Amino acid sequence: MRARRLSPLQMAAQATALWSLVHSFAMLLLEGRLNGMIRSLPGDETADSLLDAVLAAIRVVDD
Repeated sequence: MRARRLSPLQMAAQATALWSLVHSFAMLLLEGRLNGMIRSLPGDETADSLLDAVLAAIRVVDD
């Protein structure tokens, strides 16, 4: 299947969505609002591993 080119608006929307996600995660982390969640995870999970899991859960698709 051939990939379709994204329009400038679609590219800007995807970049903004992902930037917003990462920025919000960073703000929650800096404010300490993720500490309880990270501590509740089994094993030696960290903020980095939580961010990796969050990003893996997001799928950017072409419409």
